[in-house]
Formats: sequence, structure tokens, C-alpha cells
Amino acid sequence: MAELFNIQGLPELKAALMQLPKEIQGKVLADAVKPAAMMIRDRARDRAPQLTGLVKKAIVAYRARKSDPSRIIYEVGVTMKIRRAGEIITGSRKKLRQIRAETGKKAMTAFYWRFLEFGTKKMPARPFLRPAFEELKMKALEQIKDSLSAAIEKAAAKLGRR
Repeated sequence: MAELFNIQGLPELKAALMQLPKEIQGKVLADAVKPAAMMIRDRARDRAPQLTGLVKKAIVAYRARKSDPSRIIYEVGVTMKIRRAGEIITGSRKKLRQIRAETGKKAMTAFYWRFLEFGTKKMPARPFLRPAFEELKMKALEQIKDSLSAAIEKAAAKLGRR
């Protein structure tokens, strides 16, 4: 995958981060990346079409499972979890089918978000995720860089006091 950004000083920040103990690396990195992901999530919610409001509520930012202490990944996207009476229900497909059977109704999901984002043969695209990312990617990266350098200095000072 091609690199999206080229900012000066990132190799130095990475080297400084690697000098911290493993337990601190992940927390410092996650604390720096999460606010940037939330910023993009909020902008995507602002840009999402207001049909029923379900798509806006379903836009989330979450830490990806493929993250590790030296590489924290946050993803912004639309969750396909079932919403029932304001409650978000998560779990396996079997559990979700069971809940649908119990209620006798089809619980709502925001499955149609991709039709809005990418369009269809009969409907033009009304993107909200991609423009939110494109609009804020440099601002988010600068925020990560600033947060990371401050957090590394703070963690290093804390370790030096012990």
C-alpha cells in the first residue's frame, strides 16, 4: 500500500517511542491516535445524510484487532450492529437471529450506508466517509504527531523519576 503522508520528524518520534517499555508504548500511541480518529468520525457524522438518523448513529471509530503495541490502528466506519429501541445489540450472528426471532420484528441496521457512500446504478453517490477523511487527514496527522511527542516526553520523564 502506498504511503498517504510524508511529514518530517516521524522517524525520530518512532525511535523515541521504541525506547519506551512495551507496556507504555501501546498506551502512549493509542492515546495519541484515538482523538484523531474521533475527530474524523465526528466529521463523517456531520456529513452523513439525515434520512432516519440511523447511519449517523452507526458511524463509529474503534481500535482494530490487528493493532499491537508498536502499531495502533483505529478504523472509522459504519457498524452493522443491530439497534433495537435505542439499545445496541452486539454478538454473534446466531445471537442476533435469536433476538430477531424473539421480537418478531426485524431489528434495524444501517446496511444501506454503502448505497449512500458509493451510489447505485439508479442513485448518485452521496459520500460522507471518504470526504471526511480527505478533509481532516493532515490535521489528524499533525494532531497525532503533537500528541505523540508530548506523551513520549511525559512518559520518559515519568520513567526517569523512578
